[in-house]
Amino acid sequence: MDSVQNLPFLFVLPGVGWGLGIVYGVWLAVIICLYPLCKWYDRYKTSHKEKWWLSYL
Repeated sequence: MDSVQNLPFLFVLPGVGWGLGIVYGVWLAVIICLYPLCKWYDRYKTSHKEKWWLSYL
């Protein structure tokens, strides 16, 4: 633990966490999962212009 005191980020320990490839994979999975929902919301919002409150979402 003495070597940890010299690190700039004390909350990150060496060797703990996920690799960059896994982080990119999770990021890509989230983008792929959210795309259909966002596309649906865009179509709903453009087809229901009478609902003025949708512009605030």
